[in-house]
Amino acid sequence: MTDSTPEFLSVVIPTFNRADDLHRALSSLVAQTFQDFEVIVSDDGSTDHTTSIVDSFTDLLRVTYLKGPNSGLPSVARNRALSRCVGDYVAFLDSDDWWTPRKLEVCVKWARLGYDVIYHDLKIAPRSSLLDSRRVVSRQVKPSGGTSLVRRGNVIPLSSAVVRRKVVELAGGFSTDPTYRAWEDFDLWIRLETSGSSFKRIPKSLGYYWRGQGNISAPSALIEQLGHVESKLLIDQTNRPPWFNFGMGHALYQVGRRQDSRGFLFKAMTSTGQHRRRADRWKAAALLLASVIPPQSHL
Repeated sequence: MTDSTPEFLSVVIPTFNRADDLHRALSSLVAQTFQDFEVIVSDDGSTDHTTSIVDSFTDLLRVTYLKGPNSGLPSVARNRALSRCVGDYVAFLDSDDWWTPRKLEVCVKWARLGYDVIYHDLKIAPRSSLLDSRRVVSRQVKPSGGTSLVRRGNVIPLSSAVVRRKVVELAGGFSTDPTYRAWEDFDLWIRLETSGSSFKRIPKSLGYYWRGQGNISAPSALIEQLGHVESKLLIDQTNRPPWFNFGMGHALYQVGRRQDSRGFLFKAMTSTGQHRRRADRWKAAALLLASVIPPQSHL
């Protein structure tokens, strides 16, 4: 590991009882081709062997371990880490996700050109069926006075983002309001867009998003989260954007609320607005069709 500019980049990893996943995330940092960074692991009160996992990397990474009482809010752990960062830029990595070896090298090139927020796609793991998405797809945020993200949805995967620390601090960090749980990153991106930050999307997959047990983006949790998004963010609730209709319709379908899902799916399918992904319209149509077919009975 070199020490030429260790102050340039800080990697923030919030965690809670994910020791084995954290080992995978930290291993992906050891493998980075760009090595001028510090790592801050912010533990939200874990009761497993997280401490020993972090200790095993102290000779491999420039790592700081912060442990606080359990809050149940990743935003609290992230803000705790942000208060200790020294890097000009902060790279966010959830403890159950991981990066490809050239992730930081590629992102740093664009950071050095002056962009405030740099991000990219993530591959999804594991895939439970051929119908599952292969990627968490990002989209370029275009200057629009703070309305692009509201129209298009959260097009910035958090574990892909490298952000100028100063703009995060000026924005006040992540919201610790419990109703923002699991979309506190979306809220931050909107505030950064509103304040005039510059965004750069890298059209590559440079990491992996883990979709497994315990993920707070599970369908039942997503329904609650989208309800909060609607009440706090969508002023015109009679004209919900397509990403919202598809997300809510899909989540309702997944938890077995087929009849409730149909209105959202129909609007997602027929909307002429900007879709987060082109495939969402076809997925909405397929789910809408499936929702009206009675489930097979098991004799």
